[in-house]
Amino acid sequence: MEGKSSLKSFLSLKKVAFYILFSLEIIFLLRTLFEFVDTKKYFSLSPDFAVPFAVLLILSLWTLNILVGTIENRWEIFILFCILLIYIFIFLNFFGLTEALAGSFGFSLYFLLKINKTKKLEKNLLKIKVPYSGKPVSKGFLAIISGVTALAVFLASKDVYSADVGKWAADIAEKPVEKIVEEEYNKEYFENQKMFDLNSLGETNPELSTVLKSFGITDFPAINPLGISEKNISGENMEKNIAETFTSSISEQVDKIIEPYRKYFSPALALLVFGLLQIYGAIAYFIYSITINPILLLLSKTKIIGTEKIQVEKEVLKL
Repeated sequence: MEGKSSLKSFLSLKKVAFYILFSLEIIFLLRTLFEFVDTKKYFSLSPDFAVPFAVLLILSLWTLNILVGTIENRWEIFILFCILLIYIFIFLNFFGLTEALAGSFGFSLYFLLKINKTKKLEKNLLKIKVPYSGKPVSKGFLAIISGVTALAVFLASKDVYSADVGKWAADIAEKPVEKIVEEEYNKEYFENQKMFDLNSLGETNPELSTVLKSFGITDFPAINPLGISEKNISGENMEKNIAETFTSSISEQVDKIIEPYRKYFSPALALLVFGLLQIYGAIAYFIYSITINPILLLLSKTKIIGTEKIQVEKEVLKL
């Protein structure tokens, strides 16, 4: 009896260790996502974010499926529910208390449903097939991570009305405009003209026309190049000042164009981030699905986990 008690105690300690490991993985995962949301560089595809994020996802999927697969009592499901609830709340609380309460409970409840679905699939299998039975909880977990991050992005971008989207557009257009102005200046375009009309220049320069149309700009006021700067009216200074004038106009016009649509920016951005993280999740899930069986085999060989055969009763219809 004492030997069985010590064995049971050892097994419980191993399970506690896995719960702690899963908690740490969630902490580092959400910390990585917090930095991602905080930098606001959502589509830069930086390896500094992508690689750690994908690795943490794979590790979390391994640990999660081992925990779910070894659940023996219903209250163990509640432990996983609480782990996710607590850490999602802490993460979302940086962006809003009410949203953190609602979001953490909603996502954790969804997680609970996916665990139950996985356990039902397990009961219908005669042999252990974690890649198959673990699909609901794995994909549910990935959707939760993407959803939590998208919600954080939505909350963090509520100040979009103060964001200078026009400046962002002007920064993109700056180099092409400078190049075009330099080319036209070298052609002595300004020498015989008192007014510089970018509209007519756009008609003769397809590259410039493409840049302007990409921002929805179809009309520009004519500009007097000699009135741009009283001190610097020649050479590189002239070219620079003319380019700055046009990029400034681009900024102003883009801000006017997008003004009616600013209220849609936050939800659209959140949806795009959700989709982007789901792509990362799909890659992580693929790697997990082809590596989980070797991981389970390794853990079985090292006696960390084991398998047990049990007899089950099955009902069939008869005439």
